[in-house]
Amino acid sequence: MSLPACATRTHITVVTPPASLMQDCLETDVPLLVNGDLALKVRALRVDLKDCNADKASLRAWAKEVAKPGG
Repeated sequence: MSLPACATRTHITVVTPPASLMQDCLETDVPLLVNGDLALKVRALRVDLKDCNADKASLRAWAKEVAKPGG
């Protein structure tokens, strides 16, 4: 009489954010009404863009890390 071997199978599914959330942000073209606002608006847009891209880079790094075997 033979006994069937008991085996436990584990299936791991890696879930990462959608690729669209990991793309860099585009710099928005903001119309300027007064020339004096130019420097402030450009500075604010560049800070926003830098922060957004840093966030996306963090998401890409995280996704790459969890996609590694054993990660």
